[in-house]
Amino acid sequence: MSTGLLRCHKITSKLCSDLVGTDSRVSFGRATMSCAAIHGSSEAPEQVYVIVYIIYDKFIFKKFKKEADGMIKEQISIEIIDKDGNIRERDENSGHCEIVWYGSYEPGDVIKVTAKQDSFVRIQTDQLLYPASVYLKKGSFSFPVPFGRAKEAYPQEAFTGIIHQLSAMYTEKEGGHKLLSENPLDVREETGVYPHCTATVETRGESVFAARNTIDGLFITPGHGFYPYTSWGCGMDPDAHIDIFFGREVLADEIHIFLRSDFPHDNHWVSGILSFSDESFMEIQFEKTGKCQVFRPKAPVRTEWVRLGALKKDPSDPSPFPALTQWRVFGREL
Repeated sequence: MSTGLLRCHKITSKLCSDLVGTDSRVSFGRATMSCAAIHGSSEAPEQVYVIVYIIYDKFIFKKFKKEADGMIKEQISIEIIDKDGNIRERDENSGHCEIVWYGSYEPGDVIKVTAKQDSFVRIQTDQLLYPASVYLKKGSFSFPVPFGRAKEAYPQEAFTGIIHQLSAMYTEKEGGHKLLSENPLDVREETGVYPHCTATVETRGESVFAARNTIDGLFITPGHGFYPYTSWGCGMDPDAHIDIFFGREVLADEIHIFLRSDFPHDNHWVSGILSFSDESFMEIQFEKTGKCQVFRPKAPVRTEWVRLGALKKDPSDPSPFPALTQWRVFGREL
């Protein structure tokens, strides 16, 4: 191995070691860029990609697989099913499963994960979407591959092309303080997969204004109407409310809210009420900003859901369009 490649190998190995536990896509990308920088080019040479892949496989993929196989030995499967019920591709394994499918999605295709009931699973349906750590109350997850207007809430390149990598693995029920509400793979229908977000109304029924957008992990507030400016639009309904369901009782102690800030097109809510399944509630006041606004109940709340309602827009603003970009609930498992 040449001096340059040996140096690249050492640095890449150290980098991937430091990044174990973070998003694997970020780890691989950063490792590749480091190698490119060593060689004084914006693109890493082919042999460097091989080295990066070896290190990536050693430190990232094997770590996730070891976690899955070491913690839970139950069977788990992932499959792509067409509109007629035929299986395009499938994998089933103990603790972790992964498929690489060479083909093109068609309308009616569904990605399905089957696991044990009441399990926590990490699922990735496309390389361009964040993995979702979800609670499968019924032991199954079905994700309709989006087409047409439904696709507008996702990256344009997602679910396209002829090579698709999908995976699912068991994870442990985390005991520490954590984010309880994020699910980039949430869908409108009730599926027994949590977190799940619904609302009494969604502007014109369009996917870019669906309730699910507010738990997809995107915080880009100064825009609307197309990805990545997804949000929940209340259809100018003064009685509208939005809910996050956890599928189980959790201990919630902090809520972060990001109002949409596409001013002057947007109005904003000046006040609202956060309520919980234990019948407690808290009145909150908003500022005119797209930055994070933090709200904490006086004591942690045991709850199965959180509702944001009684929303009052700014009466002095002529715009009729207040909206929510993202909200996040933090707390602990019980």
